[in-house]
Amino acid sequence: MANAQKGIAIYLAAKSARDRSNFADLLVLDGFNASMFPSPSALWDAFRIRPVRFVVTERRFPRAWTA
Repeated sequence: MANAQKGIAIYLAAKSARDRSNFADLLVLDGFNASMFPSPSALWDAFRIRPVRFVVTERRFPRAWTA
């Protein structure tokens, strides 16, 4: 199944560095090209430069949180 996912890029934003690391491990081991971001704004900046088909974010980010 990893061959089917080769080259599929996924952007993921999560507040916790631990969560980002865990998600990255799972996605990369399954053959995805995963990029992790510490905030929605960082993800959005990357998306504007290089759009991808799949974007995953946490359900809620605090409004004032921009780290």
